[in-house]
Amino acid sequence: MSRYKLKLYEHRLLALREDGAACNEIVRKIPLMQRRRLNPAGRLAVGLAADCISRHNGEISKLVFASRCGEIPRCLRLICSIFGQEDLSPAEFSASVHNANSGIAAIITGFTGEVTSLAGGESTLLAALTEAYSSIEGENASRVLIVCYEEDIANQTLMSFPKECDFMGPFALGLLVGKAEKNEEGGTVELDFDSLAVISPFEFVKKLMPC
Repeated sequence: MSRYKLKLYEHRLLALREDGAACNEIVRKIPLMQRRRLNPAGRLAVGLAADCISRHNGEISKLVFASRCGEIPRCLRLICSIFGQEDLSPAEFSASVHNANSGIAAIITGFTGEVTSLAGGESTLLAALTEAYSSIEGENASRVLIVCYEEDIANQTLMSFPKECDFMGPFALGLLVGKAEKNEEGGTVELDFDSLAVISPFEFVKKLMPC
């Protein structure tokens, strides 16, 4: 078993289907102009990042945004517009890239540290944790904020998605992690590459609950 560990300072999971009031509260942290450009999951992700950065100002040295499907629903809408010979929306086009949400989060919070956006298929969450660990241990990053999120893809008819991509609605998971001291056990996340390789964010949070 791997002994790579991260100190977990806080975590928060918001799912639109379950936490409507909390989601609305977190989304209000985004200025209206930027909020209107975001998809539902993007609003949750950017809102979580803005909230965490505001409470830990100066402590976070890196943002890691992670999403398996990213802006695929938006890209499919753009493709439909192209096939329908319709004009493309500049706002939709600029927001269709994988790092759009992380960029907006950095802009509205004034964050000047490193920002990374990644996708790792079924191992997207593990990829984000690995990226954070590499930055903390290899680049002396103090604390890293991970935001893992997925859009609602259940009603997409233009292409098929693996069943495990359907989380029954938009969600976002925020994890604030840092360096785990030697022999530290409580409040840590162990990067067991076998058990975390295909774990969903919801299953991951359930594993954290006893801590």
